[in-house]
Amino acid sequence: MDILIGFLGVSLAISVGVAWFFGSEYRKKTGFALAFFNHSSKLLTRYEYPGAQKQGLKPGMYNFALRSDRPFETMAGIDITIPLLGRGFDPIGVGTSHMNELGQHEIVHRTYLGNGPVIFVWVHNSGMPVTVTLLANEDDRLPTIHTPPHWFQKLGFFS
Repeated sequence: MDILIGFLGVSLAISVGVAWFFGSEYRKKTGFALAFFNHSSKLLTRYEYPGAQKQGLKPGMYNFALRSDRPFETMAGIDITIPLLGRGFDPIGVGTSHMNELGQHEIVHRTYLGNGPVIFVWVHNSGMPVTVTLLANEDDRLPTIHTPPHWFQKLGFFS
């Protein structure tokens, strides 16, 4: 019995150490990127989604339209805060712009919008300004970036 308790204690200590290591590595990976692009604001576009009720929407899949006068590529992500680890950038997709019917370069990002607030972040490779519009109506455009909901978001958790 004493051997079992000792083994469990050592296993727990090793597990906590490994979890701490991976958590700090994740923090380093995401934290520096967000800080760098916040200083280079021409490369960063943010959209603060307040939640479905405050936005006047039902939870579900919606499109964002990112538009610019010049071709661009973008990396889509979410500005996240992890307790005890801090703030970071969680990348969720990458896309390349195409010309739309109005003659603008556009990326359509289709993602799940739930009840909770989310800060979406798009990091661009062009110094030209990029505007973001939430398309609340049904839209038949094919998305350039598609990020379906996680199973727990469909159940109403963390969404």
